[in-house]
Amino acid sequence: TTGQPVVDDWDCYKTLVKSFKNQCGAKMEYDMKYAGALANICNMGVDVKQSVAAIEEACAH
Repeated sequence: TTGQPVVDDWDCYKTLVKSFKNQCGAKMEYDMKYAGALANICNMGVDVKQSVAAIEEACAH
């Protein structure tokens, strides 16, 4: 809804964005493509360590 924050857990979100940039070498415009997906992962309560591990694995290929 309008006026509601997109991310509920900002610490989670910042951790995932940092991991994504570090592991995938993402540029700012590329980050925006996945910003919503990363926010959704945090909002669903997925474990941050599991999410970081998944990012590392996905970007290693």
